[in-house]
Amino acid sequence: SKDASGFAAPALLSRGVALVAVGYSIAPQGHMDEMVAQVRRSLVFLAQRFPDISGIYLCGHSAGAQLAAMVLSTDWAEYGAAPDIKGAVLVSGIYDLEPLVHTYVNEALGMSREVAQRNSPVRRVGPAGCAVLVAVAQHDSPEFRRQSHEYCE
Repeated sequence: SKDASGFAAPALLSRGVALVAVGYSIAPQGHMDEMVAQVRRSLVFLAQRFPDISGIYLCGHSAGAQLAAMVLSTDWAEYGAAPDIKGAVLVSGIYDLEPLVHTYVNEALGMSREVAQRNSPVRRVGPAGCAVLVAVAQHDSPEFRRQSHEYCE
């Protein structure tokens, strides 16, 4: 949540960085397609509301990394605006949602195989239009490491 990840905000703000923590509907109220669309629309809003900013840097952890990676694969023509994304930092992300379909994690998400595939960044990755740093934490599971490596390939 943006509340749990706000620990980094003071250091960024003290250096003059304008920070936006994007909230989105979480499961079970929110569904994966909706979550991705909400984050994409938030970037369009920022680009339209603040046209003179010098660029946007995305940062996400876990589900936030998955959502940020999905933003990187967006066809902005569908949204009528193209946010100037300069870079992304993706930490301990889930980039292939399909393995989750038959696990307890999906009980709240309610994803079908098709929804999982459609919202898996590893299936949508193309040439990055910006610098992207993909990181894993020291104690991340082998599956997190595998998915991060596969996403980078």
